[in-house]
Amino acid sequence: MMNEKDRILPLMIFLISFLLLLLEISLTRIFSVLLYYHFAFMSISIALLGLGSSGMAIYLFPNFFRKRGNYEVTITSFLLFSLSILLVLFAITIIKIKTEVTISSIFELGVLYILIFFPFFFGGIIVSLILTSFSENVSKLYFFDLAGASVGTLAAILLLK
Repeated sequence: MMNEKDRILPLMIFLISFLLLLLEISLTRIFSVLLYYHFAFMSISIALLGLGSSGMAIYLFPNFFRKRGNYEVTITSFLLFSLSILLVLFAITIIKIKTEVTISSIFELGVLYILIFFPFFFGGIIVSLILTSFSENVSKLYFFDLAGASVGTLAAILLLK
């Protein structure tokens, strides 16, 4: 059973899933406008890389996460997730990627790719920790995860118009 402190977890997982899907779809749209259309799929690969890397980090370094406590890591990841989204949006406006292949354009694209990785990594840490740490309520939490992703997808469609 969830105690009072754990009652925020469904809302937190809903918001993270909402924001992750909204960010991924928004980045797809931004890349298709700023770059050639085939770069739009870059956001999907970055999202998969970030989410997969977060799961691997939790699997490979379980003691790191246990020592710090799930709440501390989750709140810290939530803060880093928020800051990294702001950094990504700022970087997209600053970095002007050229369509011709040069050393500087490859470097700029690499920097952008690395920066975009972090929101998905920290978001994946949050979702993974919540689902693994509170496995007795996993079906309820997973429902809120899927609901957040669904609403995020619908919100992206509405907001991008």
